[in-house]
Amino acid sequence: MKSPIYLLTALLPLTLALPSAEEADVDSDDIDVHLAARKSCKSSKQINYYQWPVVQTGSYQAQTNVDYRCKWRNGDWYKTGKGWWVRGSDVPSSCKSGLPTCGV
Repeated sequence: MKSPIYLLTALLPLTLALPSAEEADVDSDDIDVHLAARKSCKSSKQINYYQWPVVQTGSYQAQTNVDYRCKWRNGDWYKTGKGWWVRGSDVPSSCKSGLPTCGV
């Protein structure tokens, strides 16, 4: 008779390989919402971006298209399509309207 550990070891990869239909549906809806709300804008000046608010990581050069996906609760920070954060004061005013509030 095989030990229970041997059976679990054999069955675990099979259970992990099965996709979850519910998770796929939720993720695709979220992607559609973010794509619909995205705004692509250019600025005449350099825009600093941050991995986390307050810790500068780099900057977008002037006249570079930046995709904004959402704004933080009070609008002081905006999240880009690449996952960076941009200060609200650096975001062109034409890009600030109509964006949803970021979840995280």
